[in-house]
Amino acid sequence: IIMESVFATSRYIHLIYDLKGSSHGREATEQDMKKNPTNNFTGTILKDNDLRSSGTKIVVGKSRAGNLKRQIKIDSKFLESQGVIDYSLLLGVHYPLEATPLAFKDFNNDSAPSSPVSRLSWSNSGRIRGTSIPVDTRAGYKSTIKEFEVNQRHIEEEKKKLSRQIARSRASSEAASGFSRSKAPLPASSKILDRAIESSDKHSKEVYFVGIIDTLVQYNLRKRGEYVYKSKVKGLGTKMSVVPPTMYQKRFQDFCDSFIQ
Repeated sequence: IIMESVFATSRYIHLIYDLKGSSHGREATEQDMKKNPTNNFTGTILKDNDLRSSGTKIVVGKSRAGNLKRQIKIDSKFLESQGVIDYSLLLGVHYPLEATPLAFKDFNNDSAPSSPVSRLSWSNSGRIRGTSIPVDTRAGYKSTIKEFEVNQRHIEEEKKKLSRQIARSRASSEAASGFSRSKAPLPASSKILDRAIESSDKHSKEVYFVGIIDTLVQYNLRKRGEYVYKSKVKGLGTKMSVVPPTMYQKRFQDFCDSFIQ
């Protein structure tokens, strides 16, 4: 099975959440928080309890929130009908006003660069405290927005210029060879689409990337045994990730509904 990347975009992904709706063991460790980012996205994968304690929300407005919740329900209901469990909602958040870091230092170090991940703090027990990601209100906020918009226009202009150069080169090549290329558009599978959902909050300008991943785990005999042992013998109940498909789907849907607004 081949899936298009949820993060098929040129925008930097500052926060990444892997969300199942369960709670047992569903938080990033302190070591996870220290992982270095790449040129494309943060190196830290946050989880369910991190989202609960940070208060992160997907704010897209009533209409789009309803559509998103409905699509998640349709997809998860299909997975339930196929006996599939352990899938996740992969959520990426891009902050246009944030820098694109190449490496984070110790997030507890005052000299560490400011970033959404580094602003999550720790309690003495090693769990993430409930701190929301603040909107950037530093001096230069408006000028940063203007600079971002100017850069975006510059990028679009460069894309158009490059397209014209490619078209001229192609026409010249065809004239020299005597052959003509097909004018048919590229198939959809060959195009990279930026499937971003922009926040309805005009101040934060957050951009979200959302998709359901890890859809290959069947609720087979082994998983049934794991559920019975962990839920009954170890007393974890429904806190663990592995539960029957119907329970998994409802918990997953309810959790997604709780942070999509």
